[in-house]
Amino acid sequence: MGALVDLVERDDELSSLQDLLIETFQGRKRVAVVTGAVATGKTALLHTFAGHAVNSGSVFLSATASRAERDVPLGVIGQLLRSANLSAAENDRVTRLLDSAALTLALQSADSEMTADIPFPVLNGLWKVIHGLVQRTPVLIGVDDMHYADAPSLRCLLYLARQLRTARLLVVLNDCMRPVQAHPEFHAELRGQPYFRYFKLEPLSLIAVRNVVSRVFGHQAADQLSAAFHEMSGGNPLLLQALIEDHRSQREKGRLEVQPGERFGQAVSNFVYRCENSMMNVARVTAVLGDQASVGRIAEILGEDVDSIKRSGSALTASGLMKGGRYGHEAVRNAVLNGMIPEERGALHGRAAEVLHDLGLPAHVVARHLVAARWAMAPWAMPVLQDAAEQELAGGDATVAIRCLRLLRETCVDEPQRSAVTSALSGAEWQVDPSLVIRLFPELIEAARGEYLTGRNLVRLLTYLFWHGWDEQAAEVADLMQGRTEQPGPGEAEDRGDPRLWLSWLYPGRRARSARERAMDPAGGPAAATMVKRVEVGDDQLIAAEQVLLRCRLDDAAFPSCLAALATLIYGGALESAAGWCRRLLKKAENRGVTMWRALLSATLALIDVRRGDLASAKRHGKAALTLISPQSWGVAVGIPLSSMVLTTTARAEYQEAATLLEVPVPEKMFQTICGPLYMYARGRYYLAIDEPRTALADFESCGSLLVGWGFDQPLNIPWRTHAAESHLRLGRTAQATELLEKQIFRLKPQDQLGRGGPVQRIMQVADPEERVRLLRELVDTLDTGEDWMESAFALVKLSHAYAALERRDASEQAARRACWMITHRGAEPLKPVPSIGAISESAIKKRGPASAELSGAERRVAMLAAEGRSNQQIASRLFITISTVEQHLTRVYRKLGLSRRSELSAALRKSPGGDKPSERQPSGN
Repeated sequence: MGALVDLVERDDELSSLQDLLIETFQGRKRVAVVTGAVATGKTALLHTFAGHAVNSGSVFLSATASRAERDVPLGVIGQLLRSANLSAAENDRVTRLLDSAALTLALQSADSEMTADIPFPVLNGLWKVIHGLVQRTPVLIGVDDMHYADAPSLRCLLYLARQLRTARLLVVLNDCMRPVQAHPEFHAELRGQPYFRYFKLEPLSLIAVRNVVSRVFGHQAADQLSAAFHEMSGGNPLLLQALIEDHRSQREKGRLEVQPGERFGQAVSNFVYRCENSMMNVARVTAVLGDQASVGRIAEILGEDVDSIKRSGSALTASGLMKGGRYGHEAVRNAVLNGMIPEERGALHGRAAEVLHDLGLPAHVVARHLVAARWAMAPWAMPVLQDAAEQELAGGDATVAIRCLRLLRETCVDEPQRSAVTSALSGAEWQVDPSLVIRLFPELIEAARGEYLTGRNLVRLLTYLFWHGWDEQAAEVADLMQGRTEQPGPGEAEDRGDPRLWLSWLYPGRRARSARERAMDPAGGPAAATMVKRVEVGDDQLIAAEQVLLRCRLDDAAFPSCLAALATLIYGGALESAAGWCRRLLKKAENRGVTMWRALLSATLALIDVRRGDLASAKRHGKAALTLISPQSWGVAVGIPLSSMVLTTTARAEYQEAATLLEVPVPEKMFQTICGPLYMYARGRYYLAIDEPRTALADFESCGSLLVGWGFDQPLNIPWRTHAAESHLRLGRTAQATELLEKQIFRLKPQDQLGRGGPVQRIMQVADPEERVRLLRELVDTLDTGEDWMESAFALVKLSHAYAALERRDASEQAARRACWMITHRGAEPLKPVPSIGAISESAIKKRGPASAELSGAERRVAMLAAEGRSNQQIASRLFITISTVEQHLTRVYRKLGLSRRSELSAALRKSPGGDKPSERQPSGN
């Protein structure tokens, strides 16, 4: 034990021993027994007192009994006399006496430890040696761990004490508290003697622990940490010393809380080893049972009576190791468990499983011991493991369920049962780490071929194959499912639908279908399946999506239908509805602890947030999705969280983070799924932002090629043409850019195509190119004052064409760039929120006069730039409009705000609705 706690709170006992020493110097013999629990400081007290006695002129004869030598006759007496400073003649005499006694005792067959017949010549001879020492100087005899002492040595000590009626002799014996007292006859005879004294050492109090902590770490730390030190150590000096050493190392690393470490664990192991066997067994079984520990269960496991278990428990409590039959801290329990060799620990867990099962405890309690024992050979063990796995999964603890199912799988010999267990195991592992299930695919596919997997188990397998890009195998399983005749269970039909339809939706490149698939009536199948029959989303599909999400059970088999339902809402523009469903389902997933669903819903929310322009929320949800499970575990779906994060960080100008995200490896099969185009689009946006238009254009064109080829081209959701046009503009290719923009405009609202652009089409029929440009510019100026951004963008595209016909390249590019900006910021998802102009308050109207009214977006943009001090020419150039249009806008601004001078604009705009928001800037034509 360390010097820090050697004699803390032991002053009274040390003082009493010193009083006995004074009496000894006065010629009176004394015998003292110091008792206490294991590691409460008895040895430290004895040696400290011995040092004081030697300094006072006494001779110290010491011996330490041990478990290994408890059967060696007169072993303790031999240690005592060998530690004395005897003459050569005295040493020879002692050796002969001990040898003679050992030979005699070996030939005897004593019935009890106190009736061993030590020959009188031996006793008398040893007495004379001690008597000679006492005559010369006071003698202190100290025996540590006397509970391990051999019986003849104790009998000899009693004889010496009786014979030396008046002698300068003090005997101090350290005895350990035990469930059953060792050498009861010896203690009984001592207690009746007038020269006997008894001392008991208790665990350290909270005040004592505080004093130690204060001495080492200071008063402030003592105020904060003493209670924790006392609770974890139980006031046991050995454990307290180890805990302090651990904490000293942790403080050097900046960790200020009390945390048991390696030294503490070793100290607990040493403590248990020093206990009596019965105490050690109780300590270990208590650790194995944990929260299920009780006196009756421990007795049943050890095969002992309840009273003996209670005595051992009381001794452990007195030592500070336990409190109320339990360990005071989990670190103590873990240290006891780790101190056992694996075979012993496994055997105890196996016995605990048997006892707890016989007592009728729940399956999940019994199963934990079966798993720890790696044993499930009893007939009752397999159903217990199966029930426990289901209970743990329902309770959200997939890790324990996995252990149960893995042990069950190792034990199964029946092929159908093993297939069912393997399927259940894949479901549990999927929740923790989807990459774990890949190793099970060959076995599960074979089980599907052998018709050992049915119903929801087949749907789950199909989901996992989809996820990890095993589309060929998924197609085979889908065909197997379609060929089965079993009726789906409750709720399975909605999940199942037509698996080949799911496959063709998730992997659009496989959209070639059989005649039967093409002939399927969309109205006749499950609601989830009909959603993916068409790319265009109407009210029927939105309603079907809501119905699917309403019934979603967060089961792995529901993954495809849930994903399709959310995609339907997103593609259909019902972003608020999709976000609301995601939040509700995410809350359910968090309550159940279903990691995979939490990750999927977080990724979907991130994608929705990007579409809505809420970049902070998008980044938070995207990070959560990639933190909950690793990118490798995302399989081909990794494109969802990565795309949203790349779009978000690019929009926030966090280009280094976006580049890091793009370095994350993605599976090649991802580009064959609906995630591929989204990922390429996001990557293209990044390259465009860092001014790499050629690389960006390659991504946008690849994205568009896939979407068009798959029939999934919805410009509002992935506006690849707009950004491809921007890439062309940066490369000086105005004609290609305007062509793409025109296509983008006409595809944004298919239902309005026939009525759109009437005036523009008529102007384009004008023969004179110069007159065509003039008329289109006037139309653009007129449309800019209104809210029909689509018509404005279309007119700008045609204006770009007109300028190109006159070979006015700069003007053509400027018009195309403005159209591109307008489509990006008004027609597609706003990666950065666009400020809106709210209605002017009634009080503001009264203050400004009857002419006051809200500004249009175009008017506010002009006013903001004018307030910054820019000239009309600069404003016209920056906003791609004519000087005449700028003047018209400013005239209306002055009238609405009741102003007369340009210098009044800044103050008026700050007071107007939306005045504290940044202006809506358009990119320059440079």
